[in-house]
Amino acid sequence: MKTSIENKVIETKVARLSMDENDIVHMTIDYRHVLSVDDIKELRSAVGKISGGLKAAVFVKRADIIGYKGISRDARAYAAGEEAIKVFKSVAILVTNPVIRMAANFFIKLNKPPFAVRLFTSEERALVWLRRFRA
Repeated sequence: MKTSIENKVIETKVARLSMDENDIVHMTIDYRHVLSVDDIKELRSAVGKISGGLKAAVFVKRADIIGYKGISRDARAYAAGEEAIKVFKSVAILVTNPVIRMAANFFIKLNKPPFAVRLFTSEERALVWLRRFRA
């Protein structure tokens, strides 16, 4: 994991995270491989680090939908598990592909994450929603 906290940027094996002036964590995930539990653990750690250990409002955007591989079943369950509430205050996910949107809605309904989560087709609307959850 590469860290540049002075610029509020962290790069992991599968994502690039940055923090904006509104204290919203922007996460751009590279979906060219199947995300594992270890990948989710590394992402949670990075969110905790970039947010200074505070619960974070997170905006997830796709780096490249071409080549999307997905997330393992175990990783999906872990991502929405009870420990997630220690890291995430809210998560907005930018989804422009209808198939991925359907899969994401299914994930949310099936796993019921213990934090606020919504899907958006507009980055602007997602960020407005996330601002409501700032510290």
